[in-house]
Amino acid sequence: VEEYLMGKERLKQLVQAEDDKVEILALLHNLYSKFVEDPEVLAHLGDIYVRLGNETKAEQYYQKMYNFDPLSTASIIKYCTFMLKGNGDQSFIDILDNLQLNQNLAAEDISEISWLKANSHYRQNRFDEADVLVNRALMNDPWNISYLVLKAASLTKHQASQLGEECFDRGLAQLLSES
Repeated sequence: VEEYLMGKERLKQLVQAEDDKVEILALLHNLYSKFVEDPEVLAHLGDIYVRLGNETKAEQYYQKMYNFDPLSTASIIKYCTFMLKGNGDQSFIDILDNLQLNQNLAAEDISEISWLKANSHYRQNRFDEADVLVNRALMNDPWNISYLVLKAASLTKHQASQLGEECFDRGLAQLLSES
């Protein structure tokens, strides 16, 4: 147990300092070899492989993390965020739909789940639903740049669909040229 705690403390220091990724990866693989079912180690492995540009390897670790801890809100959010940013696979939305937003979740978790769902609706051109969900996220964190960007994009696309793309694009171009 002591070795595990020392390894986790060292990992925390390395991650916070954004030190050498090779050292972090070596430490993570050492921890993983001894504690294969630790969702936190698996999440960190996924994160480091994303930063190294190896999406396939990252997905393997995120999938394992989720499989070992499918009821953890942190695991669900981490896994679904990766799936959203990754290959565009929308299967993660089923996972989020099974989460009850009123089951004593922290406000920031509700915001992240709402943002993930809103993003999924946005990608499916369901702008009204996206807007409702992103508003829920913004209630808890009104200055979150990711939420604000999605809100602006959703409103823009919604307006464009109502006015017609061509008309909207001309109006937007005119506004931009005047400023």
